[in-house]
Amino acid sequence: MKCAVLQAFPPHRYNLQAPTANPFQLLTHAPEGLNIDLYYFSGAPQHKASSESYIKTLRLRSSEEMSGPGGVGAYAKLAFARARGFPGSVGLFPPVRDVIDRINRSDPDLIWMYPHWLIDWIPRLKCSNVVVSGPDSAVLHNERALGYGDLDAAGVRREQRLLRCNLRLEKAWGKTSARMHMVGQEDVRRYLELNNGNAKAFYVPHPLYDVIPVKTSIAHRPGKLRVFFSGGGGTVFVGSHLRRAIDSISMRKDLADRIEFRFVGKGYEEHARRLENSGFATSMADWVDSYEEELATGQVHVFPIAVGTGTKGKVLTALGCGLLCIGSDFTFENIQIDKERDCLRYRQPEEVAEMLSAILDDRERYSKIALATAEKVKEKHSSAKVSAQFWNEALNP
Repeated sequence: MKCAVLQAFPPHRYNLQAPTANPFQLLTHAPEGLNIDLYYFSGAPQHKASSESYIKTLRLRSSEEMSGPGGVGAYAKLAFARARGFPGSVGLFPPVRDVIDRINRSDPDLIWMYPHWLIDWIPRLKCSNVVVSGPDSAVLHNERALGYGDLDAAGVRREQRLLRCNLRLEKAWGKTSARMHMVGQEDVRRYLELNNGNAKAFYVPHPLYDVIPVKTSIAHRPGKLRVFFSGGGGTVFVGSHLRRAIDSISMRKDLADRIEFRFVGKGYEEHARRLENSGFATSMADWVDSYEEELATGQVHVFPIAVGTGTKGKVLTALGCGLLCIGSDFTFENIQIDKERDCLRYRQPEEVAEMLSAILDDRERYSKIALATAEKVKEKHSSAKVSAQFWNEALNP
């Protein structure tokens, strides 16, 4: 069988300036005997060498880099996409005539596209089996941001504009014969709903990438527990939840000599100062070379996620490494665990401080939960297992 893969970014082991790790994992575990021709737009120049090295590890028949994103006249392409009511990113990845001709001549059994910004390629491709990866519904994200994002007036206007653009884009996909692949069950439901059930879509769990087990479990950690916050403190994703969780912790000075906090990502300075003023030890890093190695130094991870869609990759990784995770309903969405027993799920972010106190008071119990959950996640979200599900769906319309 033959498969043509069109990617707006070069597949990569890590999400570098774009979510590129999921396609890399799925390609890594592509079925034996599947002849894959990969076409991808060039990514950030600083990542070119590493991208090429990872692409070489894939079992491909051929690969070709296309110039982009944007290229000559990028601003005009953005403006043209917006004038049509689409997100500007649609204009940055225009169809390439000779690539389209080669794909059509090869007569593939499957064309797999990622992400849905590549919609302008669809009318020119001659294949009855096209799959496009989301990986989640932008419409659902915008709607949740407006509902839970704690936005100022400018933020509301921005999300409303993006919602209009993404509604138009996802409805346009619904009019094609392409099947939408997503890593969120609610995302699939919303996509089908806004297309009145006429579109085609399927859900496959998010694959777990490489993990490094925690070096010291909750039960065996001498002295202070190391508690992580990661992903960024100034994004719509945390809304008011981060501030409220930090406020609840800072008032518990009885915990100050039992916990240290590690912040990975940008936008945490204000929150770290708040804890330091209450006597807690904190440290910060805007960037770490290996997220997995960093997580392996901790025991607990707090994910105060107010807005989210699809599967949260950082949450999946933290669970797989063996950290006990605390978060909202959205935090653990689409992760194959028991959300009442395998993690600590708050109803209000003010509950985080009490949850940390409970962990400290029964280290053995929560250590067992974290380590057992890690094994469950590694089994349920195995890259090989999830990839087999994806390719079975993709190759059998």
